[in-house]
Amino acid sequence: MLARPNLSEARKWLRKKTGDQTARSLGHFKRERDAEKFVVSLYDAGAIAVVLPDIYQNKTGDQFADCLLVRLPKNIVQRKSIRQACARLRRRDGSAVQPDADIGEGHLYLYFG
Repeated sequence: MLARPNLSEARKWLRKKTGDQTARSLGHFKRERDAEKFVVSLYDAGAIAVVLPDIYQNKTGDQFADCLLVRLPKNIVQRKSIRQACARLRRRDGSAVQPDADIGEGHLYLYFG
């Protein structure tokens, strides 16, 4: 997934440059600002990187992402904090996180199905 040509760091993608009118939609978030707050909460919890591995667009150029990858730190407390942030989102919108439990993985996959 990290080798795909249509990936971007999440904050960079959500923070549009002045004059950019392209709509960006991450999962079930109704506003770009709410999606950015969630991404920032992952960084605040200790995420090393948050990447959108598969950005696509419609005919008018609006951009969409249905999943993200969180590069996890080795620190167990931070890993747990990141998983808790994802769990709160899962309860609210039914997204899915893989793997289900911490097994020492390097990345966490979050799908906004």
